[in-house]
Amino acid sequence: MSLIYVHSSGGKIFQAGAMEIPAYISSGKINAIVFSAEEYQPKDHKSNTLGYYYPSHIERYYVPLDDSTTLNKLEIVDTIFEAERAADFVKSRVQAGRSVLVTCWQGRNRSGLITGLALKKLTDFAPGQIVFLIQANRQNALTNSLFERIIQTV
Repeated sequence: MSLIYVHSSGGKIFQAGAMEIPAYISSGKINAIVFSAEEYQPKDHKSNTLGYYYPSHIERYYVPLDDSTTLNKLEIVDTIFEAERAADFVKSRVQAGRSVLVTCWQGRNRSGLITGLALKKLTDFAPGQIVFLIQANRQNALTNSLFERIIQTV
């Protein structure tokens, strides 16, 4: 399990890929999930394409992001806007003492972008420290140079 951050409220940020979600659910450690994989947006908590269900007490936030490194300017602006909204969701839950699982298909780039932007809102860490923290706690995270630049500059 990739624990990225623990807030003074007791809230936590975890980062994972879609296939890891069942372990987090069964652990009882999470109160909310952010789904950022464009190709995986399970709307029904009772069924989904991976064959498990999401308990109704776990809050869900859906933000389908494209993780291409060749987005045009309009797509980049839209990605930043949507990722910032998801980061606001994470921030508010973590400050309230809740634990949030930020996911994408592999748990690397889209989830890393949202986690990084949430950490910018929650901490006084420098952007480089945030990228290092995510990469140190989540193997192969933030390999998308565009997303790393967004964390560094937004």
